[in-house]
Amino acid sequence: MTRKGLVSLVGATLLCSVAVTLAALWYSGYRVYAVRSGSMTPTLPVGSLVVAGPVVDGAISPGDVVTFRAGNGDPSLTTHRVVAVMGDELVTKGDANSA
Repeated sequence: MTRKGLVSLVGATLLCSVAVTLAALWYSGYRVYAVRSGSMTPTLPVGSLVVAGPVVDGAISPGDVVTFRAGNGDPSLTTHRVVAVMGDELVTKGDANSA
């Protein structure tokens, strides 16, 4: 096998491995989102990528960063830090927000 052929084979193998890994992560509930506002600056500057995964055993506590839909019919997502857990409700705030 020529060097060019070997490089092509290794490249194709890596590409397939990445595709299979990403498909498995997607199927498992992981998603990648781009940060589009400055509410989490400086922790997550605009343009950062966030990898959000499913919550394990409902274990969310203050200090965790979560990505969620507000539930008011708005399809947009918000990524904020949890500041309090009150029963089934989370109180969140962007790191750059005063309230």
